[in-house]
Amino acid sequence: MEPYSLKDFILVNIIVLASLIGGNWWVYPDKMAQGWDATLGHVPYYELRQKLIQHLKENNIKPSEVGVEFPLIGPFEIHDLNGESEGFSTFDPEKSTFALFTNIINQYSDEQIITFKSSWEPLKTWSSPTVHMTLYKNPNAWNGGN
Repeated sequence: MEPYSLKDFILVNIIVLASLIGGNWWVYPDKMAQGWDATLGHVPYYELRQKLIQHLKENNIKPSEVGVEFPLIGPFEIHDLNGESEGFSTFDPEKSTFALFTNIINQYSDEQIITFKSSWEPLKTWSSPTVHMTLYKNPNAWNGGN
């Protein structure tokens, strides 16, 4: 068997390197879990999250009214190291007034994703080439008379 040439070695390494780099921008379908935190594809999430939080403030929506799944549950101080005790609550389809759906979260069931898209009211969407998030309103939630 003939040993590989330098040309073959370089070609294989270029293909492997291109695959590794290109993988940072792959976006899987919503129903498929994505290891977003293992790629550079998650970088836009932080700016989009700040836009979401600003939108909540501007519309007098308490973060605790927004249901989410892991890894977004809990006080903002865990994520931002800013001492803010307010944060998102654990998603409950019966009790959550609002829900945040994003491809950063892999915990929603396929059925819940379908329900968001078919029955819940989309209020606002933020997106980048690799990350998207939509704030939904529960159609069965009591709105406090508003």
